[in-house]
Amino acid sequence: MSGATARLEASPLYFAFGKRAAEAIHAEAPDAHIVFTLREPTERFFSAWTMINNKRWPHVKEFEGYTAAELVDLGIEQRDAEISNFGEIDRLTLREGSYASVLREWMNIFPKEQIHVVFQDWMGNEKGQAKLRAVISSALGVTDAELPVEPLYHENKARDVKVGRLHDVAVRLNAILEPVFNRIKPARDLMRDVYYFFNEDTRELPDKATRKRVQQFYAPELQALPEVLGNLDVTDFPDWVG
Repeated sequence: MSGATARLEASPLYFAFGKRAAEAIHAEAPDAHIVFTLREPTERFFSAWTMINNKRWPHVKEFEGYTAAELVDLGIEQRDAEISNFGEIDRLTLREGSYASVLREWMNIFPKEQIHVVFQDWMGNEKGQAKLRAVISSALGVTDAELPVEPLYHENKARDVKVGRLHDVAVRLNAILEPVFNRIKPARDLMRDVYYFFNEDTRELPDKATRKRVQQFYAPELQALPEVLGNLDVTDFPDWVG
C-alpha cells in the first residue's frame, strides 16, 4: 500500500520451509522483522489434520483424505523442507511444530533482533494480550497506542463437521463477516457456538497410538526449545515449553 508504514504477510509455511524461506525473504527484505506464533505442537498438529481434511475434502466423510496416522507417515522423516512441488506440501505439517530445529535455521539467516516469538496461549486473556502487543509493537517499531485497539483473539482450533456442504457455505460467509465479528467478540463466539452445536462432529478422534507417535516426535524439539528461545532472549513462555 502506498504510504504504509508496515507491510505484513503471514503463513505457517514460511516457518516450515525454514532455511529456504528465510534465505528468500532475506534476499528481498533483509531488514524484515519475523514474528513466529508458537502453539503446543501436538495439539497444533491434530488441529491442522482436521483443517486439512475439512478444507481439501469438505464433502467426503470417513476421511478419504488423510487419517491422522497417514499424515504422520508423510512427515515423520521430513525433517527438512526439501519437497519437490506444492502437491507435497502436507509433508510439512509435522515439521511446522519442530520449533527448535526450524528456529535455528531462521537464526542462521536473520539476526536475533529481527526474530520475535509470541505464543498462542497469550491470545485468550488480558495479561497475555498485553505481552502479545508488546512483542508486535517492538517488531513493527511502533508504540502500543499505534496498534489497532481490537484484541488479537484467535481460537485457532479446527473442528470436524458433520455436513461438508454446510461447512463450505459457512466458511464463505465467515470470510465476508469475520472483520465485523472480530470487533464484537461475544457475537462472534455466539455465532460460532450455535453453528458448531448443529454441525460439529466429535466422533472422529486421533487414536492413542498416533498421538503417542506425534508426542515422541516432538519430545526432543521441546527439550531443546528453552535454550533456543534463550538465545533469542525469550524467557517468558508457557508450561508446555521444555
